[in-house]
Amino acid sequence: MSAARPLVLACVLAPLAGGVRGQEPLSLDDFDGWEGWPVTAPGELALHDARLVPIRLEFDGLFPGPNGFGVPPLDSLTMYMDVFEEDFHGEPAVWIQWTSRPPRGGTGAPALDALLVDRATFRLLFRVGASGRGEWAGTYEVIQAKPERVQQVTVDEEGETARHVLDGAGTYFDFAAYPFLFPLLDLREGLALRLSGYDYLDKAPEVLAARVVGRTRIPDAAGVEHEAWRVDVMPPHRATLITFYVSPEPPFFYGWDYRLTRDGSTALRLRLRGWTPISTR
Repeated sequence: MSAARPLVLACVLAPLAGGVRGQEPLSLDDFDGWEGWPVTAPGELALHDARLVPIRLEFDGLFPGPNGFGVPPLDSLTMYMDVFEEDFHGEPAVWIQWTSRPPRGGTGAPALDALLVDRATFRLLFRVGASGRGEWAGTYEVIQAKPERVQQVTVDEEGETARHVLDGAGTYFDFAAYPFLFPLLDLREGLALRLSGYDYLDKAPEVLAARVVGRTRIPDAAGVEHEAWRVDVMPPHRATLITFYVSPEPPFFYGWDYRLTRDGSTALRLRLRGWTPISTR
């Protein structure tokens, strides 16, 4: 691969064609009755936001290859996740930035996805990220989210813009912030949630089911095992299952597995390579 492809985190919620082949369907028994779980919006969760500290994480990843999202073969990427403390219109906020590039020795410009969330509630405030794939590569979405309105501007590779407004919007979590939202919860086995979110590809609200499976051990990129909480997330279409491995202490996020439920095949994977604290200003 000669250049890093756009990182489209929202796409991980869409049904996929296939991936690294599994052997048998995944069980979704833990999500029985998920339609009746209460829908939780920002401000309705008790978050231990003092746990979160400025940090940089480096990951080895498997991401969409030359044949498109979810179609073998997958490409190896290096990914960085940076978390900063910021102010947004005078209020404490968290800046979360995903940057991906070809693996070590590869060439090409990095792809960027960045968002700001309210520190106390993790409410989405602002996001800019790549959304284009294939012939639409180079397209970016810029989002400003307020309780009364979400304004989204699409900017294509020619610089043309299109504006979409969702009035009476409410408040939303963002999928790209989940790796640092889950570690702030009082995690316990069996905890079940439906999280109110915003899908910037569909330009519409979305609700995702999340369940804490329990404690597990997860190898990092070097094969060293770490103890972490396993949190499974299921989109409403039930075609995919995203497993997060998180901890309430740094580095907070050890990686994820994104699999197709029909056969257990892997479409995305991240494994922690290393992490460092970031000095505050």
